[in-house]
Amino acid sequence: MKITKIFAVSIICALLISSCSTTEKILVSAPTGTEIYNPAYLWKTNATGNGNSPVEVEVTSDMYLGYLLYKPAGSSLLIPYGVDYVTKKHFGTKSALVAGYGITSVGMLGLLVGTIMVCSGDEDVESQGVIFDGIGSGACLTGLGLGMPAQYRMRQTAYDYNFGYAKKQTFNLPELSMTLINPNPTKEEFSSPATVKQERKKATSAKVAASTDKGGSKVNRSRTDISKKISGEYVGKGKLLLKGSVDETYNSMVIMIESTDKNHVSVRILEGGEDFFEEPLIYTVKADKKGGGFSLVIDEVPEATIKISKAGVLSFNHKNVNIDNVIYTLTISGNKK
Repeated sequence: MKITKIFAVSIICALLISSCSTTEKILVSAPTGTEIYNPAYLWKTNATGNGNSPVEVEVTSDMYLGYLLYKPAGSSLLIPYGVDYVTKKHFGTKSALVAGYGITSVGMLGLLVGTIMVCSGDEDVESQGVIFDGIGSGACLTGLGLGMPAQYRMRQTAYDYNFGYAKKQTFNLPELSMTLINPNPTKEEFSSPATVKQERKKATSAKVAASTDKGGSKVNRSRTDISKKISGEYVGKGKLLLKGSVDETYNSMVIMIESTDKNHVSVRILEGGEDFFEEPLIYTVKADKKGGGFSLVIDEVPEATIKISKAGVLSFNHKNVNIDNVIYTLTISGNKK
């Protein structure tokens, strides 16, 4: 019974010793009046800056503290500032863990031997067994007192991942301006439908479109009105490219082609229900005798072409689209509606 009590007391003492988590103290230098907060405990101030004299901040080892929060004097803002950390192998704790359980193993062996001797029935052997039990119990108490706290510590985050914090932490807080660089819009501006969508600037052709007023001698001979053959509405998808790379994509574009005379058409490009260009583009139409389709080109902008097949498949390519003085290429593939 005495042996059992000694062993039980050993276990209880070891558990009490291991029940407390470890902490690490760091020294922080911050301007006078600056309140310092641990992000895990925002309901209380850890410390208050004292100018050039560092203040002590206590951090539990069972967490990773990546930053502290600072509230400058006279301000309600909490500013995060990163904490410097260092590598710590915690060799002392690891050695205590190994030594503690090694001593405990020896003590358990002594208790086992002593118990066997006490039960032998020989008074001399029994008395020696009591001695062994006492030594074994003492060894168990010592070993558990070393090993169990060390084991508990090794389960803490800082010990498990072998890190700690630089002893001295210095934070040079910048001067803060209470004026926002990019203030939010007022309630009226934000709720206005006109401000929900940012309007893209209208595109223009980089060169002047051809005039439909052609000079020259008039003759009575009539030519076939090919412009009416391709007039109508085309729908498709488009891409806006800058130096060969896609800048924007359009899943729904409408190309409205309207005859202006026998050989010329007015072309409107609609994206999102709005005109893509500031004004309609004027194209000269030519029939493709081989394929049965049509070729369209802006006379003064040969880089702007439209191909329309006999089946109504449209291919739009304009390499001189000017948006805010930047030249883009607009391509569209579609079909007649």
